[in-house]
Amino acid sequence: MKLKFQDQPLFKKISLYLFVIIMAVVFFIGALSLLIYSGRNDKWFYKKSYAQATSASESLSMHYEVITRRFVSIFGTEEFASLLLREQDEESTIHLQQKDLQSYLSDLQVSDYIIDSTMAYAPKTGNVFSYNWSSSMSIQTLLTDEDLSQIQGITWLSERTSPIHKSSRTIPIVYPLSTDYKDYVTITNNKDYTDIYVIVYLDYDKLTSAVTSQSIDNQNTEGSEFFLFSKDRVLLNAPSDEDQVTYICDIFSALAPESISYEESVSNNDNEDFWYFTPIENARLLLLYHTMPTSFFSATGITLNSFILFILFVILILAVISILLSRYISKPIQIQAAIVKEIEQGTYTNKKTFKTNDEIGKLNKAINQMYDTIQLQIEQIKKEESEKYVAQMLRTSEQVNPHFLYNSLDAIQSEVRKGNSDNAADLIQYLSEYMRIGLSYGDDYISIPMELSHANAYVHLMEKRFGKDINFIHQVAPELSDTLVPKTILQPLLENSIRHGFGIDSEGIPIQLPTLEISFVLDNDNLTIEVADNGSGFDVDKTAAIMLNGKDDQQRHIGLHNVYYRLVNTYGKENVNFSIDSIPYYRNSIKFTINKESVLHFKG
Repeated sequence: MKLKFQDQPLFKKISLYLFVIIMAVVFFIGALSLLIYSGRNDKWFYKKSYAQATSASESLSMHYEVITRRFVSIFGTEEFASLLLREQDEESTIHLQQKDLQSYLSDLQVSDYIIDSTMAYAPKTGNVFSYNWSSSMSIQTLLTDEDLSQIQGITWLSERTSPIHKSSRTIPIVYPLSTDYKDYVTITNNKDYTDIYVIVYLDYDKLTSAVTSQSIDNQNTEGSEFFLFSKDRVLLNAPSDEDQVTYICDIFSALAPESISYEESVSNNDNEDFWYFTPIENARLLLLYHTMPTSFFSATGITLNSFILFILFVILILAVISILLSRYISKPIQIQAAIVKEIEQGTYTNKKTFKTNDEIGKLNKAINQMYDTIQLQIEQIKKEESEKYVAQMLRTSEQVNPHFLYNSLDAIQSEVRKGNSDNAADLIQYLSEYMRIGLSYGDDYISIPMELSHANAYVHLMEKRFGKDINFIHQVAPELSDTLVPKTILQPLLENSIRHGFGIDSEGIPIQLPTLEISFVLDNDNLTIEVADNGSGFDVDKTAAIMLNGKDDQQRHIGLHNVYYRLVNTYGKENVNFSIDSIPYYRNSIKFTINKESVLHFKG
């Protein structure tokens, strides 16, 4: 009788799966390389390059607008105007000092991550100021006579070394300021009326990363690059090669002749490269963006012969890997998945144990502990009042969720079948840590560092399951290291951010670099717990209603209400407040404020 494929041993199926996957990858890479070599003028390359160029223009404009708006809010104040009036008073013997401007420059310094440093120069006294430096400098270190002659209003100057960080390349933006009245500061076009020059030095590597969407340490000379021209058609970031400078200027002149309207963008695909010219009106700049197609092998530095040898070697060891995976990982994981399934169905009566003490053995112990804990909690819940019964059931559902465990084990099994043993081991480790902390031997409260470890394990599990890196940032005030909080209070909030805010497991726009921030701090004698993300955001009013009432029109996000309900149950409704703020794709925050006295009552 002929056996079906589903009836074959697992290691044979893994071997076949791996073989098919590798052959598919080889075929795909070969087809992709051929497409890159032969289709440089195809529509896909033009559309992709055009999208990258327009994104570069928008990114540059956005960073400039952020910096300039922050500049206006910092220096456009009556307080700063009074400082300038004092500086221009000919009878005054007191001039601007470093301490007068340092706070202004420091605030401007942190307005955007691409800023390398901020400086200021008072032309009437010749004083130079820095955001973090108080020694004397000459103006020639910052602005040459040629630079001063070019400044008319807000002006971008040519690329140069940072005055503070000598190893950094920067592009300066100069803001010339003057004042005639106590509460009126203006950006002037006349250097004779300029009271002070504020200079923002943009880190060139970070600016390049932001504009071209490449990592800061990407040293690949092929791909995308950009060139900035002033309104006077001067190249600001000129390469060291004179021939290349001439070539770039020729391209710029061809795309942007003197007669062209600077309100329009122009692109050109010349069968080899893609060039895109557009004005950045709010920055008084002209952007020339260049995209060059690259093949797979030239981009990675891998030769065709070495790649083929590598594939043959992988195929050779597939059988051995499959047998080992089947014996030591796949089969035990299948048993674990069956155990979880029995727990889910309520038929797990005879406990199964593993003699090994590795991750799988620890996972088995954790599952059995989870089962015991569930049984004890169910018995306890039955004896309590109705309101406490509901609250405990919600908490139990979050602490030990068989569906989540089953899905995680299913993801581990999937990684094993794909031959990703490292990923499978990582998933097992994080799941073991997640369950160990989540169980906590039945404790209702755990320390804040332990709760963060539980959240960290959950985030890593979601990263591995969905194949998406998440930037996880957290901070705890040192004095809170021994403070106890309700167990697994963060997980429902993180789940909402990952599944819904980042578009990973639901409809929505995927986030290129998903970021989660958690903080525990003492603020005005209160414990503040904040969870923030840069996802797609939410309706503040609806979210507040969900927090209080427990559901919305789609019956989703009940975890938010559960978190609030547990905090109120723990600390008292009069001691718990929350605030919600949402700026989509920038910062979305849910913050709980708890009275410090009630927190100390639960301190271990």
